Amino acid sequence: QLAALSIAQKSEDTQCLVGDPQIGKGIGAGEIGNREDEIKHLDHVWKRFPEEQRFVLGQAIARDREWPEDSVQAYRALEKDPIVGGEALMRLGAMHMRHRNMPEALKALERAQTITRDPYVIFLANYFSGQIYERQPNLKLAEESYRTAAAAVPHAQSATLALAAILDRGHVGWIAP
Repeated sequence: QLAALSIAQKSEDTQCLVGDPQIGKGIGAGEIGNREDEIKHLDHVWKRFPEEQRFVLGQAIARDREWPEDSVQAYRALEKDPIVGGEALMRLGAMHMRHRNMPEALKALERAQTITRDPYVIFLANYFSGQIYERQPNLKLAEESYRTAAAAVPHAQSATLALAAILDRGHVGWIAP
């Protein structure tokens, strides 16, 4: 079931996971038209495995863009979970960032870093924090965030390039020998 969730998430198949996000918008907007055709795979799986928080996180991720209020509630409900809490907070921070609520984004991203050991979550939380700090502009904190992101996932180009750009700004007019 976790593999099926992964495949549906990769294909961004919201209808398969949680239902048709276009219900009530009409067939011209892509509504499937027949509610009986909705798969809602995560509803079935969650009933079978009610203790598996990764399925709850999957629901939140699938609802993130179309039903953000649902996702915020789910992310907050999961934030203390020892397995998925860090990712839930990182995704909550990313959502706040998309909605331009930078103070709340930074709070969630900082908390995510303190409760997870997952290098990918640590990487993303720091990378997103770096982007926020860079826009403020607080280049010192941006540099620290990008360095931490690059240390978490050493060959990630996004953090490496962002760090290089920050360092280059500090050396305006400097030419390498």
